[in-house]
Amino acid sequence: MLVKELLEQVGTKISTGDVTSRVVDSLVEKELNARKDAFLVVLTKLDETRKAGLKIKPDGETWAVDEKGAPSKEPIKTYSKARKEELEKNLAEQKKLEEALEKALGGDFSKVKELAAKGSKPEAA
Repeated sequence: MLVKELLEQVGTKISTGDVTSRVVDSLVEKELNARKDAFLVVLTKLDETRKAGLKIKPDGETWAVDEKGAPSKEPIKTYSKARKEELEKNLAEQKKLEEALEKALGGDFSKVKELAAKGSKPEAA
C-alpha cells in the first residue's frame, strides 16, 4: 500500500511539475558555475603573476658617493633594460588581471571569461 501511494505521489508531482522553471534554474546554475570557474582561473593567474614579479630582482647594486667622497651605506639597486622591461610587462599583466576581476565583481564577466579562456581550468574548488 505504501509503495502504491508513493508512486502515485511521484506521478502527481511529475504531472504538475514546472519544466520551464527547472530548465531556467539549470541554465542559471550553469552560467554561475562558468563565471565562478572563470573568476578562479583569472584569480589564480593573478597570484602566479604577482609571485613571478617578486622573483624579478635587480641586476646589480651601486653605491652613491656623498659630498666627502665616501660611499653611501645603502646600495642603489639597478636593473638592466631587459630586466626593467620584464618587470614592466609583469606589472601591466597584473593590472590587466586586477581590472578584469574588479569588473567581474561589478557584474561584467566578459573580460574574465576572455582571459580565462586563454588560461586553464582551476583545481577542484
